[in-house]
Amino acid sequence: MAKAQMFGAERPPVTISNAVEAYLKDRELRSSYADLSKQVQLVASGLEDSMGQKDPAIHLIDEEVAYAYRDSLIAKGNSLGTVQRRVTTIKAVLNHGKKRFKLKDWDNPFNGLEMPEDDGLAGEQKRLPLSLDEIRKVRDQHESLNDDAKAVWHLMLFTGVRPNEARGLLWDEVHLDHPTPHFEVRPNARRRLKVGETQRRIPLVGSALTMMQDRRNDASSGQQEVFPRYVHHRNANSLSATLVKPMKKAKVWAKYVKVPYSLRHSVKDWLRRTAPEGIRSLIMGHGHGEGRVASGYGGDDLLDMQATHLTAALEIGGVIHYPILREDDS
Repeated sequence: MAKAQMFGAERPPVTISNAVEAYLKDRELRSSYADLSKQVQLVASGLEDSMGQKDPAIHLIDEEVAYAYRDSLIAKGNSLGTVQRRVTTIKAVLNHGKKRFKLKDWDNPFNGLEMPEDDGLAGEQKRLPLSLDEIRKVRDQHESLNDDAKAVWHLMLFTGVRPNEARGLLWDEVHLDHPTPHFEVRPNARRRLKVGETQRRIPLVGSALTMMQDRRNDASSGQQEVFPRYVHHRNANSLSATLVKPMKKAKVWAKYVKVPYSLRHSVKDWLRRTAPEGIRSLIMGHGHGEGRVASGYGGDDLLDMQATHLTAALEIGGVIHYPILREDDS
């Protein structure tokens, strides 16, 4: 007691939960807070598991711990992209904690942590696009899918959006009466945008426009969600699993290589034949920095030109009238 009175009581160590709480408190007004909170809790729990401690003090997290956490994610079979996202999240949480609690004598070991490299020849396998013949085979197995899953597949086929971007779509983000009908990809109360998912506007063309008009007409009064079956799920895993089933029945699915996400690669390939790089980037959501094309969201993002080039790409792909498909002349 005398020592405490003379030198002041020693502050208890700052723990992971302290950093998580502070990080989330400063972000609780975000529309995507619920999903962000789940992601942060997930990575914090994973770090605790890899350390074998419950809520350890931050000063115990050193370079060895950081690499052990990274390696634990790889050992669980996560893709390199997922590993990078989770490392980025815990790094941000710990950086916030260091600043918030003035931890001047501790350096965050996740800053500058080296990530495994993939030269394209080994390690993580690359997703491949679906051919027109493969799309036809999958289409023929879609009778068993629920209407929401069918519509998400249709939207992915026509726009290259990711399953996570599609499932959280709300009707106030869909603009069917605009001179160029389109929808917005943006964070909202139903889901956040993950790392790599870019805020943008994408035109609706061909039979995808008709599909969305029909869904709007059939939506119940007051319904906010375009795909209500999946919008409240924690992530896109359930949706992806549903979309995989007809791919497996059609004998098109191949682990890592041919998956629902492969539709995005199909759209990329078609766009390469019809659209300049700037338009491709606007549609696909590539480029994040100042001056990059995708950073122009909210200004003139050339929706009419996007629609023209996207229509041409889908015509080349043979899917513009989906579910009617062009005869495969490959």
